[in-house]
Amino acid sequence: MSTMNQSTISQRRQRQRGPAAGAALREGRRVCVSRHVLLPALLVLPMLPGVSLEAAAQTLALEEIVVTARKRDENLQDVPLAITAFSSEELRNRGVSNLFEAVDFVPNLVLEPRAIGNDERPVIRGMQGPEFFGLSPAVSYFVDGVALVAPFGNLPLGNVERVEIIRGPQSALFGRSTFSGAINYITKRPSDALEGDIALDGGSDGKFEVQGNLSGPIIENRMSFRLGAQYKTFDGEERWTNAYSGEKYGSKENMALSGALFLDASENLEVDLRVTYSEDDNGPGAYGQFAPDYKRDFVALNPDQPGADAAGWVSGELDADDLTINVRDDGYADYGGPGFDQETWLTSLRLSYDFGGYEIISVTGYNDLFWEQRDNQSRTPVSIFEFFGGPNAPQAVDQYSTESIDQEIKIASPQQGAFRWLLGGTYRRDERTANRLQGALQTNFPTFDQVRNWGVFGSASYDFMERYTLNIEWRYQEDRIREEDQGATPEAFSEKFTAFLPRIILEYAPRDDLMLYAMFAEGYRPGRTREATNEDFRLEPELNNTYELGVKSLWMDSRLLVNAAFFYVDWQDLWSRFSFFRDPDDATTLDSVLTNVGDASVVGTEIEISYVISEGWTAGLSYGLSDVEFRDGFQTREATDLFGVDVGLEFVEGNQSRYSPKQSMTFNSTWRQALTADWEYFVRADYNYQAKRFATELNTAYYGPSHRANLRAGVESENISITAYANNLFDDSTLAGSGRFVNLHPATRRRPSDNFIAEGHFTRGRHWGIALRYAF
Repeated sequence: MSTMNQSTISQRRQRQRGPAAGAALREGRRVCVSRHVLLPALLVLPMLPGVSLEAAAQTLALEEIVVTARKRDENLQDVPLAITAFSSEELRNRGVSNLFEAVDFVPNLVLEPRAIGNDERPVIRGMQGPEFFGLSPAVSYFVDGVALVAPFGNLPLGNVERVEIIRGPQSALFGRSTFSGAINYITKRPSDALEGDIALDGGSDGKFEVQGNLSGPIIENRMSFRLGAQYKTFDGEERWTNAYSGEKYGSKENMALSGALFLDASENLEVDLRVTYSEDDNGPGAYGQFAPDYKRDFVALNPDQPGADAAGWVSGELDADDLTINVRDDGYADYGGPGFDQETWLTSLRLSYDFGGYEIISVTGYNDLFWEQRDNQSRTPVSIFEFFGGPNAPQAVDQYSTESIDQEIKIASPQQGAFRWLLGGTYRRDERTANRLQGALQTNFPTFDQVRNWGVFGSASYDFMERYTLNIEWRYQEDRIREEDQGATPEAFSEKFTAFLPRIILEYAPRDDLMLYAMFAEGYRPGRTREATNEDFRLEPELNNTYELGVKSLWMDSRLLVNAAFFYVDWQDLWSRFSFFRDPDDATTLDSVLTNVGDASVVGTEIEISYVISEGWTAGLSYGLSDVEFRDGFQTREATDLFGVDVGLEFVEGNQSRYSPKQSMTFNSTWRQALTADWEYFVRADYNYQAKRFATELNTAYYGPSHRANLRAGVESENISITAYANNLFDDSTLAGSGRFVNLHPATRRRPSDNFIAEGHFTRGRHWGIALRYAF
């Protein structure tokens, strides 16, 4: 069976005094605990991310957050890693309905937006990747221990037990595609008693959401079920209307169903089956275009670059008020118009067998995803790509199909002794097929990618000298990668990559509610085969060595929580797009490939503080600093396009990475008091600040600082809650991101012209709504 949830204090004392003393302490705590010790702890522990402040303040019930960041159940304050975790109740109290809305509350996490679909790319500690919707993301999503090969922002959160965002490389225990972090969804186990809820949320711009969940027994004390369903719509904002067609961009429609079945098969065996199905029917993304000469500076190109005379690049702050949507979008008569559709199946089967305190766990996962995007790649009303194949050539219709099989089996020792260990093995197969049904450059399609990965991993923890613990974690893995271009000239390439990936953590607990740790970890992203026509550009693995010091602590009789992490990252062989001329004497041969472009370093910190001001009044603060600098020799696509290879290397040295702010901060405060004997009222305020962010590695164009504030207020009883909210009160319009769609010079057709940032992504403006929920 799973390890029982334990408090921070009881875990520490159990390790130091032995299993018998720990058991006696836990039993005594259940029966009779001093109010002078417990009451302050009850008030402050809910300030932990993922723990309900409101429940603790009103019921004085100790509710703790238990995470599985190290593949075993542990109290959040006992894990020597930088983690932010949210329980389902805390997500609801914050008004979060999907992962994308939770980002504002996590230090050093941003989502890099895309023009079409749900391809938002998580960026942790400024370490962005060149792609997410591929087979090697920098940050992976996991649902019940099964890795996803694509983002899944519409998982029904009503059936989610908690969300864990783990910062720093997780390669040792989680394997491939956790280069800079991991995001874990843990869904709720079916309950032994009948329970359920239904929630409605409606607001401005056609927002409507309905969600329902039901759980209960099938066979008493033996088998139980859980069902969930949700439906969401959003019309998009009026300012996101395309001048060409009159269609409003940014619209979304989503439906999701989920189910779970739990079987207590015997005294030692548990069976847990979970399935989720989701459909998305979205319009084009909320992006607009800048004028061709928008904030353009001129610079002389490298005289050795063919056809060079003068070109410009965008310099200065990108302003959303300067965006217009004017895109030709009438070329999809056979496909239902522009937009993005997605269909997702997620399935996991967990078997847990307990014998004498040892636990064997098998997790089998299968996920299948199909999506289609229909968009105009030229981002203009009159295409400059028409010479590729007629008037509809730039209006692309792309289809992607991804299938993944995941198997993990592990055995864990009892967790009560001074020495604890874990040993496991994994196998994973990912396959993706991409096909362009319509649009330019169809000769590159279809393509087929396959990854076969196997690995063995383990961990060992040893308590010594009473208050010290040494943790050693490791993984050995092999990746076999095959890529096929099945276009006009079929080609196939394959590569094998192997790696040994360690993580070492030393803990010191000078007292029961204070833990210091030092960590070293290697992050690893396996390489790829060379791209079809560019045999000189084999993609080598991307690496990072992360050094981290951290503290997790409670102060002032447990009314004040302070957690902090300080880190340095040696980031090597970064992946990015790189431009070059296949024929130095021919300006029409400009091309780009995904390749290793150089090294960088990251220095930063993350601080999370929570404080109980008085009964019913709580506050929290988080701060993130992530300072990324590119080293000498770093190459970037924009610099080489403008200056040529040699000058481009010098131009970006010392620059910051794109999209990620150097500094970010959040603040929240909740006031909750009794209204009547059965009802209480609450008011919650949240504020998020992000420093300016650069649009590309050139660091010439940037988005200004953003200030966003949300306000929620309502009343609730034991079963009913009514909440009114207003988000982005200041109507902050700072861009969410931008895209680099190079306009090609009309004479040469293959030389960059004046604008290197052709589009910007709108931010949701001020909006409001009312949420109702009934639970039983």
